[in-house]
Amino acid sequence: MIDNRTGTVVGTGKVVAWDGHIAAPQLAVEIMKIFRTAHPLPRKE
Repeated sequence: MIDNRTGTVVGTGKVVAWDGHIAAPQLAVEIMKIFRTAHPLPRKE
């Protein structure tokens, strides 16, 4: 995944999906893991 604004690589991975409807939920989980690593949620104090 590449940030369109900066061209920076945000995350990498490999996925094999035979059916998009079946693979979509797992892809969403993996994408959110990458986003959380790149930009963690702020801590509640």
